[in-house]
Amino acid sequence: MATLEDSDAKLFYKINNELIYFANSRFKLINNFPRPEKGTWEKEDIQKIVERIYSEPKIIVSFCSENPAMLNKEEIEVAKSWKVFVKGKFLVFSNNSKTIFFSSEKEPKAYEVHGLYDEILDIVPFEPIMIEAIIISFKGKITYTGSFRLYNMSFGGGYKRGLKLDFEKSKLKFGIISSLDNLIEEKKQSDEETLRFYLKNKQNRDEYWSEINELLINNPSLKNIYNNEIGKSYVKQIKAIFSDISVKNGWFAIVNSQIVASGKTKDEVIERLKDVLPDDKISSAYIFEYNGDEK
Repeated sequence: MATLEDSDAKLFYKINNELIYFANSRFKLINNFPRPEKGTWEKEDIQKIVERIYSEPKIIVSFCSENPAMLNKEEIEVAKSWKVFVKGKFLVFSNNSKTIFFSSEKEPKAYEVHGLYDEILDIVPFEPIMIEAIIISFKGKITYTGSFRLYNMSFGGGYKRGLKLDFEKSKLKFGIISSLDNLIEEKKQSDEETLRFYLKNKQNRDEYWSEINELLINNPSLKNIYNNEIGKSYVKQIKAIFSDISVKNGWFAIVNSQIVASGKTKDEVIERLKDVLPDDKISSAYIFEYNGDEK
């Protein structure tokens, strides 16, 4: 579920509305601004006040210390957490049922952001879409301040491919960030994890070809992983060839681009690999099953 629970969304608006009212009383941005329960607010007025709050976040400290709305301890803790926020332009899109706010400004980072009452992707007209927003903490999750600006921009195939690459790169480095409560640190990646990322798809292999070669030179033990992953990338092509020449069902082992063993069962292929490859090279083989006309 890519939204907060209804009870949490209700709590968010309670605290946020009190903060907005308090901030306007200090900054005096909007005249005749009513208390939240005594009138309706214009969207433009809300955005103006919210932008000022996060331009001068000390107002959040004042709000929490003075507590004019007589919030309880839990509510004050939520408000305090808003001192940590990320403000800027984000590309919004879905990834494995998560709503991602991806920032490519400075160092690319991907945030999992929860909607309030409504799914964010139900609010925006299409994805990916560029927005300007402020994301904040809420009980260990990330949400947004209740509104954002849309940019009516369309993205071509080349841009989307670049976006995908940058997104994958940020995931490798930081993961998908799901909380602002802790310091965001770069993940420590092993050479094996890094190589598998570089080999993940053709776009990555083309982009990181020099890095792949450098890894293999510096760490020759990675060659088995390299040959296994390259073999995996050839499977679709090989299955198409098998279909064209009516190859029968079976199991096959491929090293890099070469089929090195086959059999009726996976166990049979594993045994045959022991006959054709040294023990320390068996893991370089990628084993797959072919079923008749499969492509």
